[in-house]
Amino acid sequence: MNAGKRSLIKYFKGNVILKPLMGGEKIGGILIPEKSRIKVNEGIVHSCSFTASVTEGEHVIYESYAGFEIKVGDEVFIIVPEEDIIATR
Repeated sequence: MNAGKRSLIKYFKGNVILKPLMGGEKIGGILIPEKSRIKVNEGIVHSCSFTASVTEGEHVIYESYAGFEIKVGDEVFIIVPEEDIIATR
């Protein structure tokens, strides 16, 4: 996804690594604090296998309680089984 940059984490055994999206970051001109934001089940595919039904950079919607969160540096990712991705945008 990042040209010229090597990813610190990689998919494994049918999993997809997502960069989660947070809902409600801004209302009008008011910035909502991170702790008050609503968690939505949407993300951008960060890493996946070439045989996956999704591609890197694709916006996806995944099932509630799917996968688990990991933190790499300051970034948060979610590792989700590919079968828990229910739609793309």
